[in-house]
Amino acid sequence: MASVNMWIAERSGGTITARVYLKVLEVLGVLEVLRVQGSQGSVNLVNLVNVGSDNDVVHRSESQRAAVAILLATVIAGFPACANSEAKRREAEIRPTYDKQTGKLTQLAYDSDHDGRPDTWTDMDGTRPVQTRIDRNGDGRIDRWEDYDASGALVRVGFSTRDDGKPDAWAYSNRSGGVERIEISSTGNEKKIDRWEYYDPSKATPDGKSALIRTEEDTIGDGKPHRWETYSDGALETVAFDEDGDGRPDRRLTYRASVLVAIESHPDGAGHFTVRKEIHKAPAKLTASPEP
Repeated sequence: MASVNMWIAERSGGTITARVYLKVLEVLGVLEVLRVQGSQGSVNLVNLVNVGSDNDVVHRSESQRAAVAILLATVIAGFPACANSEAKRREAEIRPTYDKQTGKLTQLAYDSDHDGRPDTWTDMDGTRPVQTRIDRNGDGRIDRWEDYDASGALVRVGFSTRDDGKPDAWAYSNRSGGVERIEISSTGNEKKIDRWEYYDPSKATPDGKSALIRTEEDTIGDGKPHRWETYSDGALETVAFDEDGDGRPDRRLTYRASVLVAIESHPDGAGHFTVRKEIHKAPAKLTASPEP
């Protein structure tokens, strides 16, 4: 199976650290410092609510929610008409859902392309996002899933390589947002991963993507790797095969500049190959010709 790194980058705009949740909260006025010039000067709406408290604008009771709404409406009423119009437009883009018993925020629906239909849904546990589902191309099917940990940090992004509305590949990133690992399931079952791709964000490709360094693949369906590949500068370097199903490589092919140069076999107890057959002489690295 070919690497899906390029496919994911194309679908996600080159990064898996989507800011849909932040944008949604910005619309609610939690994270965005909205400054509108009025007759009294600059007003900071964030200061109107004590974020993180029980009066937080995304986690409050019916009475608290009403109080905040009245307060915001009073302040907005003093803004110029253009600012009021912009606020109403933003409110129309997001649809919060609250628990009827507790008043706790349970979901945010967001219209990112302003066509009047939500295309992004974030399940919420009060102020904490749990999972976001996104229809990026507007075909009515989810094609991106974002999962968050207990602190609300994004931990993985799911994709549908078949574009059938079901996730079958999941990307994991480091703290800076660079892709470190992609897990793929040929059956679309996240509990039955059969391909693992590992990337090095510090070795970015010319187009800015994390460099693929190695892969593992389960070829017999037992949940364990039985094929291993390594890459160098984007080119396949080695392929190793488990031919007896014991989970250890029995044969390894080595490539240089996409040319097979050696085949190794008969590993000893420590996993070292004892037989090596040279196939082709490794091609010399190409060097730039001197300018005349």
